[in-house]
Amino acid sequence: MVSEKQGLDVALAMAKMYGEVPSLALLWETGIFETVRDNALGITNTKLFRKALSWILAKAGIGDLGSPKGAAQGTMDPATIETMLATEEGTRQLDVMLTAEAKGMKGQAIAKGPTDDDLDEAKIAEDLEYDFSSDTSLPDLIDSGAPGSRQIRQRIDTDEGERGFTSAGVALFVARVIVATVRRYRSGTHHDPLPTAVEELFRAAYLAEVGKFAWDAMKTKAERMWIDDGEDPGVDGHGGGYILRRLEQRQAANPALTIDLVGHSAGSIAICEMLAAIDAKQRRIRFRNVVFLAPAARLDLFARWIVRGPRIFDRFRMFTMTDEWEKYDKLLGSIYPRSLLYLVSGCFEDRPDDAIAGMARFLRETTTSAGRDFDDVRQWLRQENRVVYAPSDDGAEEGLRTRSERHGDFDDDQPTLASLLSMARAVP
Repeated sequence: MVSEKQGLDVALAMAKMYGEVPSLALLWETGIFETVRDNALGITNTKLFRKALSWILAKAGIGDLGSPKGAAQGTMDPATIETMLATEEGTRQLDVMLTAEAKGMKGQAIAKGPTDDDLDEAKIAEDLEYDFSSDTSLPDLIDSGAPGSRQIRQRIDTDEGERGFTSAGVALFVARVIVATVRRYRSGTHHDPLPTAVEELFRAAYLAEVGKFAWDAMKTKAERMWIDDGEDPGVDGHGGGYILRRLEQRQAANPALTIDLVGHSAGSIAICEMLAAIDAKQRRIRFRNVVFLAPAARLDLFARWIVRGPRIFDRFRMFTMTDEWEKYDKLLGSIYPRSLLYLVSGCFEDRPDDAIAGMARFLRETTTSAGRDFDDVRQWLRQENRVVYAPSDDGAEEGLRTRSERHGDFDDDQPTLASLLSMARAVP
């Protein structure tokens, strides 16, 4: 998910690490990590975004998860929240406080249900419009064309039609984000109050800018790169398909040829699609190890081609972070204090909190999003040391060590690299 230069640097470092073990790196430039981070920071750092987020958090009443409420009735008012969001430390304290309050009311939230009568967009919008009559700062920022306002203005203009821009339109926009945020809490698909509110504000107006379409394009590339163009694909051919053809030929000529697959982040999607392409063409290729590092593949894709797919590999291992460390990996600083995989799950897939294979929250227990359909996946992963969570125990065996603290660390974390090398050197 990085630029060509960064991908090449990683490939060269991995080749050096493997030493005498031959390696082949497949670089597919996307740059999506930089796109997501830079674009999202450009949005979240605006005064408008923080002000809108303040109203959402105040009116959602996340602290007690009761009915969405007026600004003066919540745990905190929008002005207090906006002040806290203005500094790194204040935002950190807000995240901790809201998360702790929400955990204490989890049972009541679930009991209310995601379609309770109090989640009335029109009524919440009416209350907001009344609040905006005395505090016009948010409508004024949007109407004045402040940074970050174009996307919200477009949504409001679409909804309001001939009426044009109105404070009522702003109120309805914010009300919809509030309802979406509260529903995720009540359905158990939230990522804690602050991250969930940020994700829903992204989903309401900023998905294109944040990187949703780039993510979809990347997944399409991961599938199409394995198309077989024949013996002479030419410069416009699909490199992955050509590699599979050659690997099949090489392994047929030398059955002892051992092949390991290692995919980091979105590389796991490419490997799953590769296994699908092998199955579709009925290619006779066998792999020894398949290793995923913090995989960004959806759990259903992972289940189809790794857990339930044709058994054309001998061993599987995943290195990823515990949920606690996943939450320490702050992709966008304090205002979105979660990892890239959390953002992918919350914004980039078909539904909020879509199950991602590399997220411990979906692997260690049954969740609303993953459901019991994936109990067999969890059971399969618990066997034969198929999952190694960072940080691994100090006394972990060779091949089972990792200390990666961030999503991007796995390909240069020394304990992880030592584990990969140990697996590569293992004698069958």
